[in-house]
Amino acid sequence: MNIEEMVMAKKTKGKELPFTIFQFINYLSKGRTLRETSRKFKISEKETLRLLKKKHPNYDLFEPLNEYNEVLYCLVKQPAKEITLKPRIIKTRFAEGAEDYIQIQIRDKTSELRIVPLCDAHYGNKCHRADKFRRYLDYIEKTDGVYAVLMGDMTESKTETGKGHIYDQTVGTQDQMNNMTTMLSPIAHKILAMCPGNHEDQIFKRSGIDIVHTMASRLEVPYFRGAGALHILWKGKKFGFKIFHGKGGSQTKGGKMTAAGKSKRWWEGMDFYLSGHTHDSICNPEVKFVPDLKNCRLVEKTYWVLVAPSFLSYWGGYAQKTDYEPPTRRGVACVLYPNGKFKAEYTAGY
Repeated sequence: MNIEEMVMAKKTKGKELPFTIFQFINYLSKGRTLRETSRKFKISEKETLRLLKKKHPNYDLFEPLNEYNEVLYCLVKQPAKEITLKPRIIKTRFAEGAEDYIQIQIRDKTSELRIVPLCDAHYGNKCHRADKFRRYLDYIEKTDGVYAVLMGDMTESKTETGKGHIYDQTVGTQDQMNNMTTMLSPIAHKILAMCPGNHEDQIFKRSGIDIVHTMASRLEVPYFRGAGALHILWKGKKFGFKIFHGKGGSQTKGGKMTAAGKSKRWWEGMDFYLSGHTHDSICNPEVKFVPDLKNCRLVEKTYWVLVAPSFLSYWGGYAQKTDYEPPTRRGVACVLYPNGKFKAEYTAGY
């Protein structure tokens, strides 16, 4: 209900109408003749027609015919816009080939940038932690210098023939996709890129429909089909990120780290290797020796392998049923500095 619907109609010929615009619009939600509308509100047919023809925000006037070929008047509410996006505050350059690689130019004037990986929200699962997820979104939206990468399984997306139990879902897949798009829309201008997870991939395998691609299109966010890479260009420095949802079913920290960092063998020039999937939070620094040809020496280069946490509670979910380790409550983040230095760190989960 908007403001106009709640106030009294303007005075007509010095007299105030004895009803509100809301009452008028509500009555006309069904087709009515001019005569019965005039009698209902005790105004002339001329004045009734004037009110009908008046522009009512969010409503369209339809004029169908009844069985006697009399004109009916009906005020139909327009479909609400699903999302409203803020202008993107970053510039993106896409690879000229088929590879999933982008460069992102950020002109943020803050003293540091913080990149928050988001994945495994599993919205639609009965154990989805809406409170925790909301805190993350609020933090990203309201804090300067904070951006996000999305790495899949944002929705539960179970199918009849896929893993898991389709009847454990609180809402259907269509509503999962629409509602998640709406929830992400306030931070869309701060999302650097997004890729699907194994849960959304169940939908694609059985229908050919990529719901993450649809969400990315609606949110106007760069989309990676699977593993992808990006460089952030900020204050004359560059920072490399390789992102992927992740895979593997290990229950040990070592096994999770091995799976998360496996691709560092064939992805060069990355400072961070980000993944999710295993519902843990891990920050692990590793060192390479890199040739400095100009000065004829070897220098140490630190890079980070990160596993981002999930947004699922433990009790009543599959983690409890299968006796998996409870999901961690802490988060992870990548921190970038103007001098080109960087690090990863654990957070309190915002």
